[in-house]
Amino acid sequence: MEGTVKSAGQSIATRRRFTRILSQIPLIYYVFVLVMFIIYLRTPTFFQGGPLVAFIRGAAPLIVVAVGQMFVLVSGELDLSVGSLITVCAAIASKVINNDPNRVGEAFLWVFGIAILVGLINGIMVTRFN
Repeated sequence: MEGTVKSAGQSIATRRRFTRILSQIPLIYYVFVLVMFIIYLRTPTFFQGGPLVAFIRGAAPLIVVAVGQMFVLVSGELDLSVGSLITVCAAIASKVINNDPNRVGEAFLWVFGIAILVGLINGIMVTRFN
């Protein structure tokens, strides 16, 4: 009888510890796991090599932009120019490349220069004029 009471007490303590650990995990991680589970249910082959790599390659530019926006938001600011800047840079890169794969480096330099210029102007306006 004593062994069952002791194991029930340990079970409750373990359950409380587990619940406390789970409650410390941010909700976004649970949402992420749920989305991954739904994707798996709809397309079981998604997590195998090809489709997952293709998805990550397609999402990489958006991930880079999201990380940059995260730093802006964490600092307490809000930058609404990112979408417009991406559109302008994509249009300029398209014009510079003009179906010539040898001009990708030149397009990169143009896009990088324009992005730095716009970022510099935004930074000066925020620091000087609030």
